[in-house]
Amino acid sequence: MITLETLRAAALAELPWTKFDEIVRAEMAAGRTTKQIAGEFVGIADQFWDTPGLPEDGSDAFGDTLDALTGNCHSDYRYKDISDDGTSTNESLTTPRSAAAHVQGRVDADVRESAGGSAP
Repeated sequence: MITLETLRAAALAELPWTKFDEIVRAEMAAGRTTKQIAGEFVGIADQFWDTPGLPEDGSDAFGDTLDALTGNCHSDYRYKDISDDGTSTNESLTTPRSAAAHVQGRVDADVRESAGGSAP
C-alpha cells in the first residue's frame, strides 16, 4: 500500500521523478499491476495536491508518473505490467525506459538551456 506520506516525501525529494519511479517499480516487483498502483495514486491525489509547500517539480513528477501508469504518454515511457516470467507483458524489460528517465531528460535539457547551453 502506498501512503500519502510516501508520495509527499517523493515529491519533496531532490529528484522527485526518480523517487516516484522507485516507488512504482517496488510496487510492481511486489506483484501489483499498473492499474492497482494508479488507483492508489488517484485515491489520494486530492490530499497530495493539498501538500503544504509542494514544489512544482514534485507536482509535475506526480502527474507524469500517473500519466505513465495510465498510458497517457508516449508508449516508450509507459509502465507495463510484469508477466509471470519477469518480463513486461508488452516488451522485454532488459533495457527499461521509464517516465522518470524521460522527464528527467527534459529537466536536464531545461537546466542546460537556462544556463546558456543548448538543449539536445
